[in-house]
Amino acid sequence: GTFAGVVLPVGDYRLLVSAPERDDVTVPLVTVAAEGTTAAIPPLTARGTLQYEVREKTKKRPLIPAKLVVKGVEGTPDPAFNRSLPALLGTTDIRTETFGGRQQDGSVGTFAQANVVYTTTGTGSVPIKPGTYDVYVTRGMEYGVARQRVIVTAGGTGDVAFRLKRVIRTRDALSADFHIHSGRSFDSSAPPTDRVATFAAEGVEVMVSTDHDRHVDYGPIIASMGLVNLIGTIPGVEITGSVPNPPVFPNSIGHINAWPMPVLPGQPRDGSIQDEFIAPNWIYSRLRALGGPDTVVQYNHVRAGVSGLTSIGFFNSIGCGRCANAIDTTCTADTDCPAGADRECGCVGYQPDRPLSQAPNDILLDSGVLGPGSAPNPAGVTNLDFDVLEVANGADVSGFPALRQVREDWFSLLNQGVVKPGTGVSDSHRITVEHAGWSRTYVLGVGDDPSSVDVSTFNQQVRSGAMLISGGPWIEVKARAGRAKAGMGGTLATRNGKVRLGITVLSPAWLPVEQVRVVVNGQVQNVFDATTKPRVRPVPTDFQSSGKTTRFTGSVRLTLPSDAWVTVEAGVALPDDPAVAPPSPEIVNTIEPGVVPFSSTNPIFVDVGGNGFSAPGLDAGIAAQARRRGRMTGVRRVDRAAAAQKGEHFPLMTFRVPFEEVAP
Repeated sequence: GTFAGVVLPVGDYRLLVSAPERDDVTVPLVTVAAEGTTAAIPPLTARGTLQYEVREKTKKRPLIPAKLVVKGVEGTPDPAFNRSLPALLGTTDIRTETFGGRQQDGSVGTFAQANVVYTTTGTGSVPIKPGTYDVYVTRGMEYGVARQRVIVTAGGTGDVAFRLKRVIRTRDALSADFHIHSGRSFDSSAPPTDRVATFAAEGVEVMVSTDHDRHVDYGPIIASMGLVNLIGTIPGVEITGSVPNPPVFPNSIGHINAWPMPVLPGQPRDGSIQDEFIAPNWIYSRLRALGGPDTVVQYNHVRAGVSGLTSIGFFNSIGCGRCANAIDTTCTADTDCPAGADRECGCVGYQPDRPLSQAPNDILLDSGVLGPGSAPNPAGVTNLDFDVLEVANGADVSGFPALRQVREDWFSLLNQGVVKPGTGVSDSHRITVEHAGWSRTYVLGVGDDPSSVDVSTFNQQVRSGAMLISGGPWIEVKARAGRAKAGMGGTLATRNGKVRLGITVLSPAWLPVEQVRVVVNGQVQNVFDATTKPRVRPVPTDFQSSGKTTRFTGSVRLTLPSDAWVTVEAGVALPDDPAVAPPSPEIVNTIEPGVVPFSSTNPIFVDVGGNGFSAPGLDAGIAAQARRRGRMTGVRRVDRAAAAQKGEHFPLMTFRVPFEEVAP
């Protein structure tokens, strides 16, 4: 409570004293003299204590990790655990409590930040301002939610005790997150211990570490926290293209994840490869040489916007030097483009309406290690030869338009016979802002024990597409033709094209499902909702209910004239305009702010005639005229300017590296 040695110029000052969960105190006038000054600080407001216990609602009632969300009611504001000082960016509160880790004066196993408490032990306490609070508790999308009201007085203790039920039982499947950041990344301040705590509390069973250009092993941390029976881990990396590399990749090559990766202490960045000024195909080769035959390479957030010096969405960053209003017209300046609307020279992005062999998509088929025209990859690897595509990056409202765009890109690739299984990830950087495990990927056929994950088997299932992308709802689907059957990632042979889909969708009472959709070759074939037969059932009136988890069950019959691929989606209704994001449902928005429920299976491939699967082609879903015309799908200048205004983008337009002087 005392400190000294602060050196200030002589003069008059106003002191603002801040401390977590106490009211700010202002000392209006302190005069600093040359000989030194002692400032008298008035007493800070008293705090109380929130004490909690969370047990699983089973016969033995064990203590479990959990997430508690604390909401102020009856005039009490929400707590701001870990807030040590106020700070503004212009007039916007930047919420300093969401940076760094937990509030330091909580009990062991208590990780409190903003209005959230993560517990790894199931019991503990944290100081809090006196007031009246509603405390919600959950453990992710497989568990229900419970709520209790508590009054905390100054110097007193408010107690809450919960019995939390797991209401969704996944069988022979493990939930995993393939995109996770900690303070080992340059743009994260989350301590690794706190990062593990968030995933334990959200019920994620496999953590793949993917810090920027750095290899990290969470294994020792998980063991030290006594969580080895609940969480498995695989060391990985996010290769981070951060520097513009003109002329071919003026916005860099985006971000690429890979796992497993060896952690090599003593080497630069614990063994991470060098990744600037080379093409994606050469990065894949370097990663696989380092990680071995089990390596999975995932292209991340291919429709992300600008960050730092560059655009970090690779599909937004191809087709550069083209006109937004005439994408086949090359340019070096706006004046090279036709007059009229959208007269802008930039990167027009991947064209989902066009074949891969047509510009600008053809750069994905290139194998030059520095880009087109450079030495070819000796193994023949192209820029398209990654293993899986990150379809759902996060699950929040702000990212939903990008999800819709990546979904369209994914469908485009599948229709052309390019099978890149889709994944869902959180890309979580902070403890509370990006929710751990929202989205996540359920890997099927790998058992139920996270403590005994066999990496080779696990990654084989990932590469095969035996996965569910989940932002809430749990989807089970089986395709049958006679006695033959197939699940996600599998192929079903049928003599006459007749297929029966058995679909079940489950969710806890706090996670509503508005629609279930059957997608064939990228086109929505069937939509089920509350008005159809079979219908999508509403969640119980009481969001704390532990029963009635079935949202949909039905059999859908398809008659397919030729080979096709099929996915099933569940969650919110999709707005007609893909640029519009649906709102986060009320209770979901309380527990996981901003989350929009969306889940999708990976495709089942239907081989009509039993002579091998053939991709349907782009004409299965897209008009030929639209394919020829193309459209601007990249990042527009107005979006770059908006990001720069918010301090998220630092354009360095004059940066140049002579292409011929860079060696692989």
